[in-house]
Amino acid sequence: MTVSRFLASTTLLAGLLATAIVPAATPDPRKEAEAVVQAFNAAFAKKDVEAVVSHVIPGGVKFDLKPAHADQGADHKIVQELQEHWYGVAPVLFGAVQSYTRKAEIIDTHAGPDTATVWARMTTEMLAPKAPKASVKTFTEVYFLVRTPQGWKIGAMMDDRATDNLTTGMPPKK
Repeated sequence: MTVSRFLASTTLLAGLLATAIVPAATPDPRKEAEAVVQAFNAAFAKKDVEAVVSHVIPGGVKFDLKPAHADQGADHKIVQELQEHWYGVAPVLFGAVQSYTRKAEIIDTHAGPDTATVWARMTTEMLAPKAPKASVKTFTEVYFLVRTPQGWKIGAMMDDRATDNLTTGMPPKK
């Protein structure tokens, strides 16, 4: 074998090995965290409380800086357990409306190995049974995610949603 044929064969072999040995694509933790936020919000359109809650960790918290409805001022809690909140709110919401959607437009995401924050501009649309048109609200929501053995889960949420003029019809707690 001549030197030039040897070099050509070696170069060809090196090229084949270089293309054959491609490291597996590393998942982007930001995209993974964003996908959880999108799946969480998509579950509302399906009126699936179990799917909603499947994306949050037990013991996680929800910060409500303002009451959601006009008649909740006296009962307003700034911090609530996240799963408990959605197990309480979602069935009432789903039972009271024809449709409810939450669309998350991702504004910013930061992710480390085990934590992530996702900022989203939320647009909610709720159609009540006798309403002439849907009620639309826009606000910012921040999700704090934690990597678990099952993947990213929402550990905390906070938003700047304004109190609406709807009432819950529930008597105030004494």
